Amino acid sequence: MKRSRLAGEEKRRRRWPLVVLIPVLAAWGGASVYYHLTPLSVPSQVFRVVVAPIIAHVDGGEISEAARLREPYWVGSAQSRRLDAVESWRRLEGGTRGIHVFDVSGAGALPVDLPFVYESPDAPYLRELVQAYALRDVITGAPDEYSAMLRLGAWLGGLFDHGADALRDRQNQISPVEVIRAGKAGKRYWCEVAARLTVHAATALGWQARLVTASRTGYIWDHAVAELWSNQFRRWFVLDTDFNVIYETDGVPLSAFELCLFGRGLQQAQRLVIRQVAPPKPSLPPADLVPYYAYVHIDMRNDWNSRFLRAGSPVGGDLSTWWTARPTMGPVLTAKVRVNRQDVFNWLLNVVSMHALGIVDQPGGARQIRVGLTAYSPSFKTFEVAVDDGPWSDEPTGEALVPANSGHHTVRARVMTKAGFPGPVYQIGLEIVAAAGSGR
Repeated sequence: MKRSRLAGEEKRRRRWPLVVLIPVLAAWGGASVYYHLTPLSVPSQVFRVVVAPIIAHVDGGEISEAARLREPYWVGSAQSRRLDAVESWRRLEGGTRGIHVFDVSGAGALPVDLPFVYESPDAPYLRELVQAYALRDVITGAPDEYSAMLRLGAWLGGLFDHGADALRDRQNQISPVEVIRAGKAGKRYWCEVAARLTVHAATALGWQARLVTASRTGYIWDHAVAELWSNQFRRWFVLDTDFNVIYETDGVPLSAFELCLFGRGLQQAQRLVIRQVAPPKPSLPPADLVPYYAYVHIDMRNDWNSRFLRAGSPVGGDLSTWWTARPTMGPVLTAKVRVNRQDVFNWLLNVVSMHALGIVDQPGGARQIRVGLTAYSPSFKTFEVAVDDGPWSDEPTGEALVPANSGHHTVRARVMTKAGFPGPVYQIGLEIVAAAGSGR
């Protein structure tokens, strides 16, 4: 009897690991199927998801530094920043006789809580790039900003063939001057090197650019491109200097987000135009890249060469990467931040918000409207304001006085960047009857 009882206990001990192991294996296999991962990939992906927030919680110093770097991007009147722009114009209309505000499109809200950190065009390695290759001469004579950007893309796309030659630098901190020098000497590089070089060159010329990674699975990075912000079109657009193409529909350039969500539909409707900005690279035959954009993510910084972050940094790793994907892709196991709203993923740059700060009496009975200006502009130089078809005037302080004369008037505002490129125009429409005065 004693031997039988001991034998039963031994069998139970042997079964115990199986009782634990079977559910673990089932969960492992379930995760593999649910997240479209190979079984061997599940542990490493789970580890990334678990560890990323732990590192972020432990180290807040880099988070504070990134917030400090972002603060100057919001510029303009301190008083205006505390006001609701649309409400300020409605308040002026309600409290001032003879003023009707019929267009408040220039009184929109500014972007908030954007974690992106931009490189300064004045960074020494970018100044070296401009001087070493007479970068400004590349775009001289272009009829408009978009044409200038495409000229830059054409120049970059002809610097080296596609290949996999070793880099002297780390991939995420390439020296643009060294890459160009090596490329001209015959070295061949892949898509991410071309994309990072494009981001550096665009930034050096005063444009804003970001790095985009495309994938068919959400786990394997199939392609990398640069996106540039176009003031002319008020949008981000893909500039691929590896395949040397851009994407357009109805003459408007498309972003990676749009290629991801709408690219296949545009392709099927024969509305997707793929423009070659430079001759194809000899070692890179043309290909249908739209399937690569099933998933896209953006690195929320482009100051890789001047702000060194440790591995897993909360402002340089998964937690500081935005992604989106086609609905047909299914779930992706990642610590990266999913952003499905196009207006957030493709945030606006050089956007101006105008606020009504009140009526100002002038000698002789004339009155003016005091307008406050705020903007989100990483390369800000000054505000410019114009009334109707009048000339642009500099308003560096973020405040302007607008005549309150009878008639229909359009007050226009924009930023001028340090590189000399004007931002998009925003406006307020006013109808003024007789001389505006306080009260009803």
